Amino acid sequence: MYVFLSAEIILEDPYFKSIYHRTLLELAKRNKIKLCVSEIDLVETKSMYKGQLHNVLNVLNRNKVFLQPLIKKDLNELFLLEGIGSYCTQLDDFYSNLVKNKFLTIIPYYSNITPQLVLSSAKNIDSNINKSEYKKSILSLSYAQFLKEKNIHNPIIITPSEKDYETLLNNLKANPNSCSFYSSVKQLFEQNELVQLNKESYDELEFSTKEEQNQYLANLITINFDDTINEECRNYILKHDKNKEDLNSESSNVQNICVLGANSMEVNVYLDTVIVTGYLKIRASTQNNRTIYKSVVPDNTALRPTVGSKEMFLQMEVIVAFSRSLEAESIQISNTQTI
Repeated sequence: MYVFLSAEIILEDPYFKSIYHRTLLELAKRNKIKLCVSEIDLVETKSMYKGQLHNVLNVLNRNKVFLQPLIKKDLNELFLLEGIGSYCTQLDDFYSNLVKNKFLTIIPYYSNITPQLVLSSAKNIDSNINKSEYKKSILSLSYAQFLKEKNIHNPIIITPSEKDYETLLNNLKANPNSCSFYSSVKQLFEQNELVQLNKESYDELEFSTKEEQNQYLANLITINFDDTINEECRNYILKHDKNKEDLNSESSNVQNICVLGANSMEVNVYLDTVIVTGYLKIRASTQNNRTIYKSVVPDNTALRPTVGSKEMFLQMEVIVAFSRSLEAESIQISNTQTI
């Protein structure tokens, strides 16, 4: 089974650290799938990676003067813009090792088209030609040639933009069903039957009712990732609450954060990783202390502190990785919202 990654998907997690990306790479390492990326996408990924790194380091450098007094390590070692080159070299080495160990296959440019020719041509093509369309054409030609040479049928392509591959389908003279498209690595694991053949059941987390399983998993996640959950709740509330000016003051706080339970929890085992997905329901309260003026007599004013509190309920989507012995490994939180 061949799985192709677009530049956007790689850039989301270039070192395959997140739970599903890491599991996908592990499947490739164990020869369960063939992981591929086109050379033009890899070149684009490295270029965008360098740009993102530059932007992040710029922000960090602007705030370094405030952070340095709090950190023992010299931040110049981490935040120097001159160090971008070394980070890019590390990324090059990472992908070179994946290719060397046959964990990743690079789709070469179509025929005699070289990266240098593509880059120089892209700079000089007629201004009336959409450069994005030019890149799509080169990409589709490279894919079509590779699929034909390797006699690959029904490839899987992970990309947030399926339209980028319309030219490829035309070149293959095939209907859209000849390629399977997924918008994310997570969606691939959730929906692709061939990938799910690598999934195992896990009796240790089987319960008589779904409600019991949901509650047990909510407790298990809370015990292991309480600090992370609390931080996510506080950050969300401070960002979205209408009274965030008060909440950000020294006399305010988010408190009594409590995980009430979980919904739609699923447990799947891939290789050595137990992956738990679902939604946590959380209750939190905010409190702010404000000093207001209270008129006592017409010519006198007294200070009177007031306390305002508010209770709110949140829901967050979680992806959690455990070892087979249920030792906590990592958690990813997304789509936090009020309910």
